[in-house]
Amino acid sequence: WIERNKSLWRYLGDCLKLIFPEAYNKLTNITLPDPLQLLCYPWSGATINQQMTPDSILQHHQDWKDIRSAPNAVVPYGDYDGGDLVLWQAKCILKL
Repeated sequence: WIERNKSLWRYLGDCLKLIFPEAYNKLTNITLPDPLQLLCYPWSGATINQQMTPDSILQHHQDWKDIRSAPNAVVPYGDYDGGDLVLWQAKCILKL
């Protein structure tokens, strides 16, 4: 899945570079010891929520160790109906 979506990471990285160049520079200057590498370059990680059903409720979480100056990219992926993205700190619910 990671490999098949390299074009998605590239597109999101290009968007990040245009909108948040400082964050892009910070993320692309992360040095990892060999043989480690960023799987979703330039993003430092990815979270995948699988097998969600209409009755599924995810516990909210906060990414405490994220780079504060780098935004997250949220990408709905797959076939689904309805759903919400809840941004707790912003007190905002986005309908998907």
